[in-house]
Amino acid sequence: MNSRKHVFVQSYEEGIRRVRESKGKYAFLIESTKNDYINERQPCDTMKVGRNLDAKGYGVATPLGSNIRDLLNLAVLSMKEKGDLARLENKWWYDRSECKNGDSKESTQNELTLSNVAGCFYILIGGLILAMIVALMEFCYKARIEARRSKMSLFDAMKSKVRMSITGEPNGENGRARTGSV
Repeated sequence: MNSRKHVFVQSYEEGIRRVRESKGKYAFLIESTKNDYINERQPCDTMKVGRNLDAKGYGVATPLGSNIRDLLNLAVLSMKEKGDLARLENKWWYDRSECKNGDSKESTQNELTLSNVAGCFYILIGGLILAMIVALMEFCYKARIEARRSKMSLFDAMKSKVRMSITGEPNGENGRARTGSV
C-alpha cells in the first residue's frame, strides 16, 4: 500500500466518499463500530465485507485508585452476562437504522460455510474416485503382465496379486516349505 500513495485518505469522510464514488473499485479499512454506523445510514450503499479483522472492546477510564472502578467493572460485566448490552446496541444502533431493507448488510460470500466450500469436497471425492480407477487399471495391467510372464490365466494372476497384497507373501505361503502328508 505504501507504493500506491493515492489509496490513503485523510479522514473517514473522504474514505467513505471514495467507496461510494468508486463503484466497487475501492475498499476502505475502517474501525468496525464506525463501519456499522455508516452502513445503517442513508444512502445505504455501503456494506461490511466478512468479519472484523480484530476484536477490541471499549473501556471506561477512571483515575488511578478510584473507588468506582470495581463497581463499573461489575456493572458492565453484569449487563453483558444478562444480554443488556446487546439489547441496548440493537435498540440504539440497528432499530434506528435508516436502511430498513430487511437483509443483512454483511457479506457472507467470503465466509467459510459448508455451501461455500462444497466445491472443494466435490473435487476431493472426484480425485479419490479417479485415483481408485487408475489403481484398478494398474492392478489389472500388472496382473496381465504377470499372467503372460508366468504363463497362467489372468484370473489366477489377479488372485495371486490380491493374496500377495493382503498377506504380503507370494501365493499365500508364509516362508516355510510346504510339506505334503503321506
